[in-house]
Amino acid sequence: MSVNLSAIQLLQPDFVQQIQTILRETKIVPGSLNLEITETSLIQNYEVAIAALAALKSLNVQLHIDDFGTGYSSLGRLQDLPVDAIKLDRCFISGKQWHISKAILFLASKLGLEAIAEGVETQEEVELLKSLGYTQMQGYFFSKPVNSSAASALISNVFASAVIPSKCPESC
Repeated sequence: MSVNLSAIQLLQPDFVQQIQTILRETKIVPGSLNLEITETSLIQNYEVAIAALAALKSLNVQLHIDDFGTGYSSLGRLQDLPVDAIKLDRCFISGKQWHISKAILFLASKLGLEAIAEGVETQEEVELLKSLGYTQMQGYFFSKPVNSSAASALISNVFASAVIPSKCPESC
């Protein structure tokens, strides 16, 4: 589950405790929660934001930099952020800036981060991104944003139709 965060939320003194409470009450596995922050949200109070990210990381929550490449990018600071992934902004895909898309994928790889292409809307974009090496994508091509009840129904349908092997191979 991915949740966008604002700078205001990230900088709240009790924000990490709020996330801990939500994880405990909902019984969500921390690693399945992706908190997405924009580069610009880190600028308002960098030290406080980094401390909050580090505390969230210690909870095993996944942290993603959203809209990567469109804000106040600092490649020097990127390597110091306790994040798991960067999300290629839609503008690079819609603008067919495949050379930049490839460069961001390369950068992510070198920093040990996942790269996610966002805003994917067509089969052609899926194929081009795959040819560049992207393995994770999101966008209207896959699903429009849904509210919590629609998301619950979608998840229920996925689990209801999942085939679970009676015996798991060694690679499980």
